[in-house]
Amino acid sequence: MWRRPYIGLSFEYRRQSISGRLRKMVDIFTIDASTYAIMSNHYHVVLHVETDKIEGWTAHQIIAQ
Repeated sequence: MWRRPYIGLSFEYRRQSISGRLRKMVDIFTIDASTYAIMSNHYHVVLHVETDKIEGWTAHQIIAQ
């Protein structure tokens, strides 16, 4: 559990929030989160742009996404 020693509050909710937002981004954009690690004060994300999905999209389709 993440705790700040000087105030004793848990920030575990941040892990869930970041993970949820990352899932939403993967659903919205044409990216794949290959892997990620969420630490108490920062996070690492390895993203892959899925160019094969967007090849052939029209400008209207790109804007709609």
